[in-house]
Amino acid sequence: MTAALLGEAEFRAALQALLPRGAAWPRHEDAVLTRFLGAIAARQAAFHARVGDLSERESYPPLAAEMLEDWERALGLPDPCSAPLTLLEQRRAAVVARLIERLTPTPATIEAVSLAFGVRVSVVEFETHNCEMDCEQPVTDEAWAHAFQVWGSGRVVTDATCEDDCERPLRAWSTLPHECAVRRLAPAHTVPLFGSFTDEWDFLGGLPAGATFARAAPANRLNHRGQIETMAANVPRFNYQAGQTYNETSNPWGDGAIGGALAGFQALGGGGAWTLTKLGDGLLDGVPYVDIEAVSTTATNTNNIYLTTCDGALPIATTLGETLSAHAGAALLEAEGFALSAITLRFYELNGALRTGSFSLMAAMSGLGALAEGGATRTFSNASANNAAVVLDMGNPIVGVAPRFVARVLFPVVHRGAPPLTASVPVSVLAARRNGVPQYGLLGLLLEAGEELRLAVPDGTYAATIEAATPAGAVNTYSAGGFFAANGSLLFAWPAAAVGDGAINLRRIVLRKVT
Repeated sequence: MTAALLGEAEFRAALQALLPRGAAWPRHEDAVLTRFLGAIAARQAAFHARVGDLSERESYPPLAAEMLEDWERALGLPDPCSAPLTLLEQRRAAVVARLIERLTPTPATIEAVSLAFGVRVSVVEFETHNCEMDCEQPVTDEAWAHAFQVWGSGRVVTDATCEDDCERPLRAWSTLPHECAVRRLAPAHTVPLFGSFTDEWDFLGGLPAGATFARAAPANRLNHRGQIETMAANVPRFNYQAGQTYNETSNPWGDGAIGGALAGFQALGGGGAWTLTKLGDGLLDGVPYVDIEAVSTTATNTNNIYLTTCDGALPIATTLGETLSAHAGAALLEAEGFALSAITLRFYELNGALRTGSFSLMAAMSGLGALAEGGATRTFSNASANNAAVVLDMGNPIVGVAPRFVARVLFPVVHRGAPPLTASVPVSVLAARRNGVPQYGLLGLLLEAGEELRLAVPDGTYAATIEAATPAGAVNTYSAGGFFAANGSLLFAWPAAAVGDGAINLRRIVLRKVT
C-alpha cells in the first residue's frame, strides 16, 4: 500500500509550527515570511514526491535504475557470473538472479535463476536404477542420484574442421549465461549437467530445421490467394483463412533467381518476343519492389509498350459487371528505343493479352526515375474482357527499333471488391513474408489424420505448450503432456482440447523436457 505524500501546504504548516510566537513572526498568507517559507515548502514537497516515487520503483529490481548500483553493491555484483555486463537490462537480470539464488536450491529455483538470465530451462533429476523401472529407462548407479540435468536452448556447438589448428578440440559447446549461477547455486554434493535442444518450434515461417513431415497422398489446402490448391504427397500444407480478402496478384514479390526468368510479369507491344529478367529487389519504405529488364528481339511497329502483372499463365479472371480494385507503384528507370511522351500506371480490362482500351488511371509519371504510386477501382464493363492486370504503359516507342527498358514495380495488389484492400491493410502487412511464406491470413501448418510431424530432440519425455488456429482464424494455446522422443525423434499428436476446438493449424510448440 502506497503511503500518502505530503504536499506544499503540509510542509509550510510544519515550518510555521517551528517559528517562535509573536508579532515579528506573522503567519497570514500575504506575509513576506509566509511566502519565503512557501518557497522552501514547495522544494521539500517536490523532493518528497520524488523520493516516494523512487522508493516504490527502485525497490523493485526489474525496474531499478538510479539505485541499481546500490542493489549491486549490496549483492556483491558484478561477480564472476555476471561480469562484464554493461546493458541496463543485463544488470537488472543479474540482480534478480542473485536474489533468487538465496532461495532453497530446488529445481524450480534453478529454472527461475536461468530465466532471469534469459534462458528457458527444465531440470531433470536422476535416480538409481532398479528392477521395477521401465526397461527404456537408462541404467544409472548410485552416483547418478547426485546429478541433475539442466536442459535449455540456445547452445552453439562448433565442430573442428581440417583447416583448424591441431590444438583445437574436435567439438566445443558454448557456455550459456545461466550456467555459472546454476553451478554456484547447486548443493555441494550435486553435479549439474548442461544440455541443449530446440525447445521452441515456429511454423509461421515454413517447416523449421529439425522438423520432418510425411503424408502418403496428395491433399488440398487454401493458399494465400484464397484458392484451393492440391499439394503433393509429403509436402506440408501451410493453410490460410477462408473468407479473408486476399491479394489476387500471382507473383507480387517478383520471385525468381537474379538473372533468371521472372514469372507473373509480361511485356507486350510491337509484336515481338520479349525476354524478362529480374535485376534485383529490395524494400522501399517497407514495401518490396522488383527491378525488371525487358528486351525485345524484334523492332517495334506499335504505339505503346506495356509491362503487366498478373498476365501470362496466371491472369486474374473476371466476369462482366464484377468490381475489382488495385494498388501499385512503378517507375521507369531506363528506356532505349523510345521517344517517351507519356508514362502511366493503369488498371486494365483485358481479353487475354489484348488491351480493349478500357482502363482506370492509377498514376501518371513525370519521366525516367520518377516513382508513382496509386490505386483504382473498376467495374468490368466490356463483354470481351475476361481478366485484369496492372499495367505500366509507355508511349511512343520508335518504330523499327528493338526496344529495351528497365522498370521498378512496387508490390502490386489486386482484389475483388472496393475500396482497395490497401485502404484497410497496409501494403507492408500484405507483403510480409517469413522464409518465403506469406503471413497475411496464414493460419499455420495444417495437420490432419494420416499426416506425421516429427521433431528432432533428445530422447525422453516432454510436456508442451501448443499454439494452434481453427479454420475460422481463432488462435488458442493448449497444454499437453506425455510426448515421448525415441531415437532423437518426437512424434507430434494433437491434445484432446485442440481436437475439440477444431484447431488443426499448428503455429508454435514450446517443449519442456520432463525426463
